[in-house]
Amino acid sequence: IHAPTRWATGPVETRSPPLCAPQVDHPLNEKGYRQACELRQAIQAAQNGVGGLSSSPSEAATLRALLAAQAIWSSPLTRAIQTALVGLQPLLEKNPPAVGRAGSGSAAGAAAEEAARPAGLQRLSSSESTASALSEASRLWAAAAGGAAAAAESAGRHIELKPNAREKKNMGGRDTQGLVVGADCARRALAKLAQVAPADELRGLAAGARLNCDEVDEAWWNTSPEGKDEVQERMRELLHQIHYSEHDTIVIVGHSHFFRALFQ
Repeated sequence: IHAPTRWATGPVETRSPPLCAPQVDHPLNEKGYRQACELRQAIQAAQNGVGGLSSSPSEAATLRALLAAQAIWSSPLTRAIQTALVGLQPLLEKNPPAVGRAGSGSAAGAAAEEAARPAGLQRLSSSESTASALSEASRLWAAAAGGAAAAAESAGRHIELKPNAREKKNMGGRDTQGLVVGADCARRALAKLAQVAPADELRGLAAGARLNCDEVDEAWWNTSPEGKDEVQERMRELLHQIHYSEHDTIVIVGHSHFFRALFQ
């Protein structure tokens, strides 16, 4: 399930329909970004064997499956994409950092990462206007993504956007409604991170972002509430996609209401 957004954690008065009616597809807030970072750190620690997997056999087995995941799927809503990009970043790397090897914590690893990042993103800082930051982050992601399709096979896992994993559309739930299609889903997710993430974080994400947007080339959201039958049909389609996938283990980043309905 994605990390928190301003809509999900803000004061009740900021969530009233009149105030939130113009707002759709909310991004992560500061707390949500921090939680995604904590998930990333936990995955990195597990990859490096720090502290062992878990004292619980079932949790250890689940974590082993997570670390060995062959595919990452995400809802195309911005908050889910951002959670996948930040929280699951170690799983997107072809060769995740290991103990005793140059990685993100070493000078050599930092130099290698810096060389792989698009030039110019370091100009982003908290002192710049939000509009400027969003524009620059979006531009640099577009440049970095130019060769992503050709490099996908050699660069490690990528994130597949799956509209069947989007949140349920309830009455008044405009935060379940999308704004953009295709590669703009990824551009928007990264650009909105400029509001909560430091510049060096954006450099790494812009360089490493690899997303498959084939299923979101046209409007993938509902503008009216979904009935029970519609949601169940979407669940069946997602389960069919999982069943007929070539992958044995898939990580899916989605939403609380949809997952609760799925496992009922």
